Amino acid sequence: MHAVKHIHSEHSRIVNFVEAWVHRERENLSRDKDRDWHHGLLLKQGLLVKEFWLVQHHLEILQTEMIDLVGTCREGQILLSVPPIGMSQAATIITTVGTIATFEQASELKCSFDQAPRQERTGISFDRTKLDPPN
Repeated sequence: MHAVKHIHSEHSRIVNFVEAWVHRERENLSRDKDRDWHHGLLLKQGLLVKEFWLVQHHLEILQTEMIDLVGTCREGQILLSVPPIGMSQAATIITTVGTIATFEQASELKCSFDQAPRQERTGISFDRTKLDPPN
């Protein structure tokens, strides 16, 4: 009987040990999962920050090229001679229009920017062209 009690006691001790071990391992696994998730999150954030700086660097290169191109091309020099137009506006216009030679008349260029010319005539000596504001 004593041997049975001893075996039962050993069994209970082993079961308690295994249960405690399983519980500790579950906690460790949960902590490891949280640690792995946190590490992955930090890695992703670091890569996104590096990608942001790379895109920022590329934009700076493109802006430098844009300024050089606008300053040297004929259309850019013409556009920059108009007081309210700066480098970025001139570059936007040039990239939108391409070359001014595409348009036969100034009114075609104005229409491409939603500025439709409107002509007023009196029939005698009064001729005037205005731009309607964009819709």
